[in-house]
Amino acid sequence: HFDLINIEHLQLSTTYQFYAHHPHLSDGKQLHHSKRTSSSEIEIMPTENTTDTNLCSSANGAHILFATDEWFAAAENLLNPYPPTFVPDLYCEQGKVMDGWETRRKRMAGHDWCIIQLGSSGDVDCSTKEAAAYFLNSILVDTAYFTGNQAPRISIEAIKLERPYGSSNNDYFFNWMPGAVSRIVRGGGIRGTGETESSIQAASDACKKLGQWITVLPTTPLKPGYEESRHHFFTISNEISELLQEMGGVTHLKLNYFPDGGVARLKVFGKKLPIIADSSSQDIIMPITNASTG
Repeated sequence: HFDLINIEHLQLSTTYQFYAHHPHLSDGKQLHHSKRTSSSEIEIMPTENTTDTNLCSSANGAHILFATDEWFAAAENLLNPYPPTFVPDLYCEQGKVMDGWETRRKRMAGHDWCIIQLGSSGDVDCSTKEAAAYFLNSILVDTAYFTGNQAPRISIEAIKLERPYGSSNNDYFFNWMPGAVSRIVRGGGIRGTGETESSIQAASDACKKLGQWITVLPTTPLKPGYEESRHHFFTISNEISELLQEMGGVTHLKLNYFPDGGVARLKVFGKKLPIIADSSSQDIIMPITNASTG
């Protein structure tokens, strides 16, 4: 997978390379220098299981469907497969340009959140024509360069979308969320914008209609993005793993900021659950077993 290879030769050393891989940071300014990131910082696996895929990577097909606020930086940056980059003299009308998803201080009740469609969730299983679902093993939250403006606390919820009765395609993976298709078509969120209270309410209602979301990462404090404290590693608990198996995997995540702030990258590692159709045309989710125990 793209997230697991050494891509030192892709370091962002020129203006063209930087904006080619960070489209949401571009404001027309010329770059004269950028802080490089060592190859050892490119990808860190929070699990020994090297067969896991980063399901929150745009390189693997992940998408942002909705974000409450993107005043300083668009949510798509969370999914960027490249390491975070910091340019000291790069500013925009809103302030310092940051490589991550950063929201402004809350001016209304509630907290900021975004919806992520997991990578390759739109792929169809040939045997069942069902979209893929995923089992989650571990999470990496990177607050690189967000030193004081990082989100103070976060949590992550998950759900599996079921194909609506009578549906013959997988458009429902996107169009259940108001505005998601338009967002994807235009290439993502727009820095310097925020959703209205009515649009946030509509998105929240859409989430509730899906059913019960399960918490895969409870509310957790984040440390500032200095080199020694930027990486936050989490392993999915056994209790949550059992719930994921019962659900047949998940397809979408909800990342919550409490109440606002920024995160550079979100990586959720896991694998596709194999689906086999039985003779009665009902889908069977094959459990993941330990090879040593069968």
